[in-house]
Amino acid sequence: MPIISKVAQGECIKQKGSGYRSPSDIRWIIPHHMVAHWTAMFAAKYFLNNGLDNSVNYCIGYDGSCVCGLWEDYGAWTSSNALVDHYSVTIECSDTSATNYTIPEMTKETLIELMVDLIQRYPSLGGKAVFDPSDASEVMLAKKEGRLPNTKGNILLHKWTSGGTTSCPGQDMIDNLPAICAEVNRRLEARKTKIDKYMDALAELGDGRYHYYDGKAMGIGCSEYTRLALVKAGIIKEGETFHAASGNVGVLADTTRFKKIPWSSNNLERGDIMWSNGHHVAPHDVTSLKVIG
Repeated sequence: MPIISKVAQGECIKQKGSGYRSPSDIRWIIPHHMVAHWTAMFAAKYFLNNGLDNSVNYCIGYDGSCVCGLWEDYGAWTSSNALVDHYSVTIECSDTSATNYTIPEMTKETLIELMVDLIQRYPSLGGKAVFDPSDASEVMLAKKEGRLPNTKGNILLHKWTSGGTTSCPGQDMIDNLPAICAEVNRRLEARKTKIDKYMDALAELGDGRYHYYDGKAMGIGCSEYTRLALVKAGIIKEGETFHAASGNVGVLADTTRFKKIPWSSNNLERGDIMWSNGHHVAPHDVTSLKVIG
């Protein structure tokens, strides 16, 4: 099934690009400017009917509208670099007029929401928005050498991916990207659920089949390792205790107790932490994560 962001209000698909890609392929977000004062649908129809070998994943209009121009699971041809585009979500943003590169406030607001949604859904983007101007030389060198760049950030510019043949996305977008990324990251943090925070804590403590604490290998179900992660995530406080429910499965109800639910229950909510015989299941089990997430 084609993948489209919930931020988009519609689609106008032009199937020109690098073809199908898996979710784990997506490494970068590339914002562009249209040099046009268009709605998202008008821009998407322009791409559809211009007769050129180009496409874009999303268009954002001056009014904040958003339309999908090519599904996320397909690489677009937008950034004068088919290789990088295959690993990127590309976004065309309207200008305040057809004669400058200034990005309207409503366009920026939708761009922020789209970036938040993309980063939430693609772990390969690293969990936050990072714009690093020092990536410019590496991206342009990689273009010249015909390889993928090794970047510090996950936000790239068309002027880099093209090898310097364009000024896109314009100085206004470039000047605003640090603030845009800061707001994206603020919203990402504010919208984290308990399971998100718990997963972050596990990642910081070290993930894998076994975890090490005080030089000792601990299995996935180790209660002390779980306690450390819960404290680190702010779900319980240092010194507080937690107790697994009797029976097969419990789910975190508050900072100190678990409530019992049957395995087949549909009452699990996103953010709950599932347990089986006192051991946490969801953070390490993809099937369980799908059930609760």
